Amino acid sequence: MPVIEKIKELKHPVYIYESHIQNTVEIFRLNDSSSYIIRKSSTKEKPIDLVWSAVVEFIEWYNENKSK
Repeated sequence: MPVIEKIKELKHPVYIYESHIQNTVEIFRLNDSSSYIIRKSSTKEKPIDLVWSAVVEFIEWYNENKSK
């Protein structure tokens, strides 16, 4: 997914977990993999839907914080 690759190029680790219990997407702070910016988790949503939601939220966060 090109947008995920772009987020990774910006040095924000992205983790996508899929299991029979729940699906989770996490996008972490630059150089701090102990503190996430976005975390989406669901027992009902598909991973791709969680990724889409997390990416939209990350873009909003990035646009607000890129000039800081």
